[in-house]
Amino acid sequence: MNLILISASTITGLLFLMVLGKRIKTKTDYLLAVWLLVSAVEFLLKYLIEIEFYYQYPHILGLLHHFPLLHAGLLFWYISMVINGKLETSYKIIIALPLAISLLLSWRFLFLDGESKLNLYLESIRTPPSYQPLIILLYGLIVGFLLWSSAAKLWRYNKRWALVIRNPVENGIVWLKWLVSGYSIIWSMMISASFLYALYGVPDTSKGFGLIVFAIFMISLGYVGLQRTGIFSGSDVMANTGSENIFPYQNWKVFKSYAKSGLKDEQASLYLSKLEQLMKNKRLYLNSNLSIQSLANYIDISPNHLSQVIN
Repeated sequence: MNLILISASTITGLLFLMVLGKRIKTKTDYLLAVWLLVSAVEFLLKYLIEIEFYYQYPHILGLLHHFPLLHAGLLFWYISMVINGKLETSYKIIIALPLAISLLLSWRFLFLDGESKLNLYLESIRTPPSYQPLIILLYGLIVGFLLWSSAAKLWRYNKRWALVIRNPVENGIVWLKWLVSGYSIIWSMMISASFLYALYGVPDTSKGFGLIVFAIFMISLGYVGLQRTGIFSGSDVMANTGSENIFPYQNWKVFKSYAKSGLKDEQASLYLSKLEQLMKNKRLYLNSNLSIQSLANYIDISPNHLSQVIN
């Protein structure tokens, strides 16, 4: 198990360095880098707990409890930035508030001297506090809500642009699905096992299996990102300019502007192909007098619909 934790920490650490090493980085790249760094530190802390390093340095105790909130919040932030290009202020509060409350409730323990902290930790293992199941449940609900919100955003995005995304694997959609789905499954398994242990004393037999799944998940995440997209290398199929171009249909303002338009996705995709062929074959872009009206006449489409297709 210790080897699994060290391997997972090393893999996520290398992915973190690869994102930072990209020649051109965007805001989403920096968010992804922070998420990977948090993952690497979490694996390392788990390893130190497993080898009972807290006997030498008790101040590492209590830190791991806050990582699920940080993980899920960063993941929701990353997906929101990829899809919408920004994160609304209300969502920032939703992300920050649970983490702030968690830190506030545990600040006394975090700032205890080493000996007192170690004694309290060992006592909690022998006799778990009566409120522990409630805390686990609250953590599970908050993190579950953030993961569900991330999945919902991704599902709506994928549904809206499924007909025009030509290669969802190289485009990065599959990578994001793996990221959200994998983390959600692993979290559900871990929180269920912890809750059953705290409430009924059921042995946490899934712990080792969960860590193995998490390690395989991180390896798969890195493989797909490296081999199929430009998320880590910047060499995506759209352009060599970072994560935004891996998800070229992220601008929901365009969608909202034409929400009442009668132009369907299937029609828009056909008109787009027709426009591309027209520009390639007749080189209309060389015509300095070309207008939206004359271009619409070539394609046999209304100027408003052509404007929507171009946008």
